Amino acid sequence: MLGLLRIRIVRGVNLAVRDTRSSDPYVKIMMGRQKLKTRVVKKNVNPEWNEDLTLSVDDPNLPVKLIVYDRDRFSHDDKMGDAEFDIKPFIEACKMNLSGLPNGTIITRLMPSRQNCLAEESCIMWTNGKVVQDICARLKNVECGEVELQLQWIDLPGEHITLPKSPKQDIAPFVSAFAYASTTNEYKVIRLLQNEDNEEEIEQFLRPECEVYTLGSNEWRSIEDVPNITYRRPAVLNGNIYWLSHENVESLQSLIIVVFDVATEKFYEIPPPPCVFPSNNLILKRLWVLEEHLCFIHEGASFRHYEIWVMKDNGMQASWVKQYSFKEKSKTSWFMNGSYDLTKLRNGEFLLHYGGERRILGYYDPKNETHRHITVHNQHYHDEDYFHPIILVASLISPKNIGQVIRRSEDLVNEKEFQPQEQ
Repeated sequence: MLGLLRIRIVRGVNLAVRDTRSSDPYVKIMMGRQKLKTRVVKKNVNPEWNEDLTLSVDDPNLPVKLIVYDRDRFSHDDKMGDAEFDIKPFIEACKMNLSGLPNGTIITRLMPSRQNCLAEESCIMWTNGKVVQDICARLKNVECGEVELQLQWIDLPGEHITLPKSPKQDIAPFVSAFAYASTTNEYKVIRLLQNEDNEEEIEQFLRPECEVYTLGSNEWRSIEDVPNITYRRPAVLNGNIYWLSHENVESLQSLIIVVFDVATEKFYEIPPPPCVFPSNNLILKRLWVLEEHLCFIHEGASFRHYEIWVMKDNGMQASWVKQYSFKEKSKTSWFMNGSYDLTKLRNGEFLLHYGGERRILGYYDPKNETHRHITVHNQHYHDEDYFHPIILVASLISPKNIGQVIRRSEDLVNEKEFQPQEQ
């Protein structure tokens, strides 16, 4: 994604009449598969919307389409004209280095022609530290009407920061996690390290070394009293990092959940769901985050049955609730010996990444107890073991700004500590 296009629908001018002496207009904008619309302004052919609609831009060559409708309560909404405009000149101007320009500088002038929808000259300008374009769009396929709008560009940071070298840089981390502590407003990177001298530890479990880096600081810090932790990927939720482990590694007894509090940088333990017996191993068990709750996934009575327990109250065993049970009606077994990644979709289905020796991506419908396999093709690797799905949420937060905010906060504290007291 290149960035976000914010379109302010300002007003309509002399729009067509579709009802008795007036209209109830609203505007719909479209780009590719994206569709957004304004509110309805009743009985007004010169409506004031002043409403912002934001589109994500992947392809700058796609035009933005605008349609004005008259809202009709008893039949289909009537069209009141349409327009289409090109955003490529605007995006090209946004990509220029314009930080030194005086306020109000005109970057590009676009003149009305038969090839565009402009009713008058449209200027792309540098205003208040950003690029804007005012457009007066003449509506087509209608007897009259114009729509005034303004374009603004929102850049996605697309930035990265390089972490400082650790004193334990030569020890390869087997688990890393990135988490946010809301109580301290800090972002931290946690690394668990296994020294090569620990190769004789029981497979899947080890007592690792742990170090933490706070964004905006200058060094890694070692954490003491690290419990036994499985090498599996942890679950991260609300400033806590969760692992499955055993209290007694040698006998594989007393299954526990190890928690790392990102704010206090302390480890502690919480009990697993009541469905877990002390002798159970971790082969077919997994911690995950589902709908903002910690969940525990484990195999049921057969390979065709998995249960999902959800913890409603952090740390309390009584708060574990069996919320989902996955079964498979088809003759082809798709529940395989291995771990799960899952996400609940808006339509009630689950997107699953599962399996053992061969990873599979698919949808599961809990209502009908059926699944649909998704075929993934890769130009380099045709074996599906090589892929791993992630959930992507676009963010306007720059990691560089996070570090600057934290560092500035520390400076302010230091200034107050050394500020002389008034007598």
